[in-house]
Amino acid sequence: MLLVLIGTLSSNERKIANDFTLLSSSGEYNQASNLMHDALKKEFTLDDFKKAFKNSQPYIETSFKSISISNSVTTLEGTAKTADNCSSKLYFEILEDKIISFNISPLC
Repeated sequence: MLLVLIGTLSSNERKIANDFTLLSSSGEYNQASNLMHDALKKEFTLDDFKKAFKNSQPYIETSFKSISISNSVTTLEGTAKTADNCSSKLYFEILEDKIISFNISPLC
């Protein structure tokens, strides 16, 4: 019952993290940036996006195996894969439908 509840409560956050990963890796930096909290946008600018993701391959799928909710922050951990099966570890923290922290490593 608890797993179903966490899965249901985190469905929007999983979509946000998925969309961010796919958009960032395919060069859609403006759209990806819109999914971030305003404070994070100041720390990670559009120029930072371009520098970080310019040589990455586009991811085609994500999977989140670890999901926790604490103090209104949803933490998601999982993996992303490219078409040629390169995998990266994903980590996201989401507050009120905005990304407050993320890590994708290593970038494919």
